[in-house]
Amino acid sequence: MSPPRSVLICGKRLKIKIKKLDDCHGQYVHDESTIYLSDDPGHAQEHWPTLLHEMVHACLAISGIAEVLGEKTEEAVCRSLEQLAPILALRPKNISKKYISKK
Repeated sequence: MSPPRSVLICGKRLKIKIKKLDDCHGQYVHDESTIYLSDDPGHAQEHWPTLLHEMVHACLAISGIAEVLGEKTEEAVCRSLEQLAPILALRPKNISKKYISKK
């Protein structure tokens, strides 16, 4: 299943785009309100966990929490919360269409 084209995080609509990323699977760019996922075919199976990871980064940045956490702590929080991906994958239809969009 391909990732959505946008998500709603903290009341802010973020675009999701696939592009070449040099040394990572995903990246949240706050100034562009965009989450980028790697176009590497080897990373395609990781799109959903990566998307969840980047959504946590977005939530922390938009809320201002990222500013006080520091880079290492923020990454640790994201890595721990991305472990929810398998649980969410079991029940994707329970996620409100308000929050994800194919448009």
